[in-house]
Amino acid sequence: MAAIVGLVLVIARCSSSTPAPTDSSPPAEAVGNAQKALESAVSEQKPIPVEPLTANAVRRGGVRVITASKEGLAGEMIYSQNCYDVVGRRFSWGKLDECGGFDVEAGLALGDEAPPGADKEVAWFDSEAGAGRYLKAAIAAGLDSDAADQRLAALQAMIAARHKAKSTSPSAKIVVPAEEPDGGQPPQSGDKGSGAA
Repeated sequence: MAAIVGLVLVIARCSSSTPAPTDSSPPAEAVGNAQKALESAVSEQKPIPVEPLTANAVRRGGVRVITASKEGLAGEMIYSQNCYDVVGRRFSWGKLDECGGFDVEAGLALGDEAPPGADKEVAWFDSEAGAGRYLKAAIAAGLDSDAADQRLAALQAMIAARHKAKSTSPSAKIVVPAEEPDGGQPPQSGDKGSGAA
């Protein structure tokens, strides 16, 4: 019985049109293969008119990072892959911008730190890899390379502006004064120190 099951599995694997998944390919190669597959899937779809980049679509990508980050870096990568899978199956400019926004936000959250054992995820969220996915899909959907570059630059600028606004907001600058060693309050601006009144 086990031999029959094994034979069926071998035959099914041989007749399958998709190669068996392997984790042995280098992360950069896997990223490149995903970009090629996305480009092919988008180019096979009926072209749709170019829609303008919207802040809402980009913001949705950022919100999704917060949700996906609860599952760690691997969860973020799975979300990104699923997002681009939707783009590959049913292209829309809004969804592409959401996916691009997600990748930029996830890459910023990752920063320069490379968690041990996360080579695939780090390669996936490398800024050039994320840009490559976005650009290949946009070009396959009908934008010329200059227009695709400009759209990506605008998306990145939206995210950078939002991060800058967060870091310079008044709530980010509130400093809670520490108590003085004697239990009193620290001098307020305009005070000359702890001199007599």
